[in-house]
Amino acid sequence: MIFREHHGTGYMHCYNPGHYCANSSGQVYEHVYVMAKLIGRKLHDDECVHHIDRNRKNNDPSNLMLMTKSEHALLHAMEDRGFSLKNFTCKLCDSPFIANARFERIYCSDSCARDDKKKFEIAPEDLEFLVWSRPTVDVARILGVSDVAVAKRCKKYGIKKPGRGYWMKNKKSM
Repeated sequence: MIFREHHGTGYMHCYNPGHYCANSSGQVYEHVYVMAKLIGRKLHDDECVHHIDRNRKNNDPSNLMLMTKSEHALLHAMEDRGFSLKNFTCKLCDSPFIANARFERIYCSDSCARDDKKKFEIAPEDLEFLVWSRPTVDVARILGVSDVAVAKRCKKYGIKKPGRGYWMKNKKSM
């Protein structure tokens, strides 16, 4: 096979639609071909080849690394955008987990977050007092839930909420 530089990506490739390393457009990328020969099999759908020196034309086996796509994305995020990881403990299940250090995460998973939100309990009279004393988004922030959750709880308890524009009108009259 004779590989040429792909003008859009800079990777070395050739057109060979019948080859076992060909992608859906019939392209065989040299780095994928070299890695497949090296490991003795076709790459799995969740695998990719990383160029260690970032030179897309350097397809020497010592410069190529087989990784999962998520590992590859994490590597580039850490190297290119200063992404860093931090240890956290889940607020609900107390299990340790690792996440992006830039954001304070309190749940290890979406299911823990959903389960904890289900524990949103408030007395109807307290909720009514809150929704008539401040905007729903503020009430939601206080309760640690979404404004939609507050609206749903009001509907469940039969609490009428201030109409649209109520808080802006009150703000102007003050």
